[in-house]
Amino acid sequence: MDRNAAADRNAARFAATLHNGRDRNTWPEQLYRYVEHYFWVPQNLIKTEKAARAARRRGEKKIEAFYGLIRSQEVPLNFCLNLVLRVVPPNVRIAFLRQFHVDHAPSDILDPQLLYGEDRRFTQPDLLLQTSTQRFFVELKVSSSAKVDQIEKYVRLHAHLDRLEGSREPYLYFLTPGPLERSWRPKSQRADLDRDGLQAFARKALKQQNPSLKQLTESIGPAPEVSYNSVIDTLRMGHATWQSIGDCLCSERDSRFAQGGEIADVMSALIGDFLTDLEARGLWNHT
Repeated sequence: MDRNAAADRNAARFAATLHNGRDRNTWPEQLYRYVEHYFWVPQNLIKTEKAARAARRRGEKKIEAFYGLIRSQEVPLNFCLNLVLRVVPPNVRIAFLRQFHVDHAPSDILDPQLLYGEDRRFTQPDLLLQTSTQRFFVELKVSSSAKVDQIEKYVRLHAHLDRLEGSREPYLYFLTPGPLERSWRPKSQRADLDRDGLQAFARKALKQQNPSLKQLTESIGPAPEVSYNSVIDTLRMGHATWQSIGDCLCSERDSRFAQGGEIADVMSALIGDFLTDLEARGLWNHT
């Protein structure tokens, strides 16, 4: 436990030094950070012999296999969504957040942000948006599963950032291709999730001792009890589908295009191109 935790912290400190002295939330810096992902997982670039053999077994050239991966993986889609939400006006970000069916009225929503340094030992949110009083984490899913231990990591991250930056109202949203229950693992928990709802189900699960959360505690250390329990008690959770997000962005695009002007043209192209990618991935259908 101690050796792994120390290695994680050292890696986080080293990663932080690579970005010091830069405006770390500009979209070019975010692009560089997402490209960094492929430095750590070269198999996704078909740059390992195992990945190349798998491509040959499927009868694919390496470049074909690469495009098949990158056009279906979550990481490139995460970057595209972060870029769209960075460029669009704040009221589009607010409309985006309202798709998750949690009552809130953010009025000063900031640009999407990435975490650096030791914060990342908890988890790297796929999307992080903040106001002066609220913090929104969004976990994006394409084909991967949603689990209780992911919620645990976000709770710990909320508690950690509260201590560093001051308390904000904590939010956690899941964005999935279909109903959340369909993406949930293990399947044995789906009935409880459907019956209790996400927030009540998660709160109950986090307050119980189960093996996966015990292993998480052993790997990154115990959570500070007071702040951790406070986040559990106040965390607001919600869920949306890619279809509802696509419909929301489509409506925002059409509304701005109807207004005319060069800015409307830019917004129409930016959102329209993102919707084209969602449709090609099978995550959104224009209705």
